[in-house]
Formats: sequence, C-alpha cells, structure tokens
Amino acid sequence: MKKRFVVLGLLLLCLGGKAQDAYVPSPENLEARKEFQDSKFGIFLHWGLYSMLAQGEWVMTNQNLDHMEYRKLASAFYPSRFDAAEWVAAIKAAGAKYICFTTRHHEGFSMFDSRFTDYNIVKATPFGRDVLKELAEECHKQGIKLHLYYSHLDFRCQFLLWHLDWDRDDYYPLGRTGRGTGRTTHGEWKTYYQFMNDQITELLTNYGPIGAIWFDGWWDHDQDPGFDWQLPEQYAMIHRLQPACLIGNNHH
Repeated sequence: MKKRFVVLGLLLLCLGGKAQDAYVPSPENLEARKEFQDSKFGIFLHWGLYSMLAQGEWVMTNQNLDHMEYRKLASAFYPSRFDAAEWVAAIKAAGAKYICFTTRHHEGFSMFDSRFTDYNIVKATPFGRDVLKELAEECHKQGIKLHLYYSHLDFRCQFLLWHLDWDRDDYYPLGRTGRGTGRTTHGEWKTYYQFMNDQITELLTNYGPIGAIWFDGWWDHDQDPGFDWQLPEQYAMIHRLQPACLIGNNHH
C-alpha cells in the first residue's frame, strides 16, 4: 500500500497540484491522448543557430561559448533550401503522424516570429522568414500534427517542449548548465517566467492547433528543491488556450 501512495503522490506532483485540485482533462484532451498513443511514430526536428556549428544543440555549454559571441551566428543564418512543403511531405511519406519542432532551445534563440524578443529568426537573421508559420501551414494542409518544443522548465503539449536558457540573464538561478557562457549579471525569475508565458501564448495563438508542448529543463534545478517552476499556473494557461493540447515535461 505504501508504494501505491508514493506513486499517487508523484502523479499529483506531475500534475502540479494537490489531490483536491488535481487537473481534470477535458474530453478533447482525453481524445488527443488516445490519438497520440495510436500515432506511434513522429519526427523530432532539432534546428537552431547551433546547426551552423554542426556540433549539436549543446555546443554552447559544452564548449563554454560566450553567449554574446554566439549571438553573432544569427547574422549569417540563411537556410536558403528550406521548403516547408517538401519537408512535411517527406516526413508524411516516411509514415510519421506528427512533427515536434524546437521553437526555442537552450541557446535562447527563437525559431519563430516573436514580439517579445528581437533575437528570433525573423528579426535577427537575413533569412527573415517565420519557418514555424510555414511548417504549421503545411502540417495543417497535409494532415500532420504539429508539436512544439520549448526550452525552460519542462512542459509538453502534444508536444511543445520548453527548456532552460543559456543566454538571458533573467533565467536565474542559473541552474547547473550554461555556467560558462559569460553571464555575469542576473535579472529576476519573475521576468523570465512572464517572458516564457508570453511566448507560449504566441505559440498557442498564432500557429493553429498544437498537438503538444514539450518542456525541457526541469532537471536543470533538480538539486534546488526550493525552486518553484510555477507549473500549475502555466499548465492552466495552456489548457485555457488549447484544451486538447498535451503537455510533456522532461524530468530526466
């Protein structure tokens, strides 16, 4: 019996609430869970400024690259061969039922047009196109579900993934990664939390139905038990915007 109570407690923690106010999924959310389970196969698209260095998405922290120097990569980011229709068609032909796209990885660069930061693919690069908008339109046209990864804390809505941040000073406390990226000052967590919620709102408002949100970064503060990710409020906001959206939180 003790093990059952422990498991129940962990489930409630994952839901971000106590027993008396646990999340009750909507009918459309329950249907989305079944659909996702039946989909079986999806493609995860990891893409960001790190692609230019051809050393993976962890290159900034792995090589202790100064975040202000790293930002200069944006001035040369021009994926001229990107073709959303071609990409989605190839993924569909492979048998995949959904795409999970990294809207913002730990490097802090937004791969979509955002009014809350100029450090994004539309405003900071010579390419100047919203690749997420183009992918979303093709996914909806070709019948492929779109999931989104977002780096901060952890969060996934069929799926949007959210993670930690090696660039912004207001991602503070810094956590246990990205310590060598040159951030010598810090802002306040509440500012970063608001920034995240503003961007999540954009993602769930401007790109049509989103199957899931992936959060990735919870583990960055796993040695700081007093750190409050404020997940219940964030999850509730997501489900207000899109009730069917699944949420995944990468706890490692």
